[in-house]
Amino acid sequence: MNIRLIVLGLALAGCFSATQRREDDLVRDARVFADDLRWARWDQMGSSMPAEDKRLLMERVELVSRDLVMCDYEVTSVHFDTGSSTATVTVSIDWYAKSDPSLRNATLEQRWESRGGRWIMIKQRRSHGDRFPLVTEPVAK
Repeated sequence: MNIRLIVLGLALAGCFSATQRREDDLVRDARVFADDLRWARWDQMGSSMPAEDKRLLMERVELVSRDLVMCDYEVTSVHFDTGSSTATVTVSIDWYAKSDPSLRNATLEQRWESRGGRWIMIKQRRSHGDRFPLVTEPVAK
């Protein structure tokens, strides 16, 4: 009987460590993603996005990158859903436009999913602050 409890305990410990590892991976990946945004490493950012979203991002970058200056960022929170295979990441970004050098700030809310052992940023929206040119927004009615 004791051996069964030990095996069960080891199996449960393995599950916890896999979940913890997956959560640690997202915290790291979300910070790298925001750092890539800060330093305009668009291709690296795109590797953490679905192909169509990367294509749309690169189109927006082409339109605004000459005028956009990224100043700072902070990953302010990471909240995991039950099961730790999806999460919401909140990022604060400071930037300005060369054509209008007023410092601006936006808070972005990102949805991340674990797919095939890697985290992918599947959706992003501005939740507060100034409109950010690299994030699409719904058309006003």
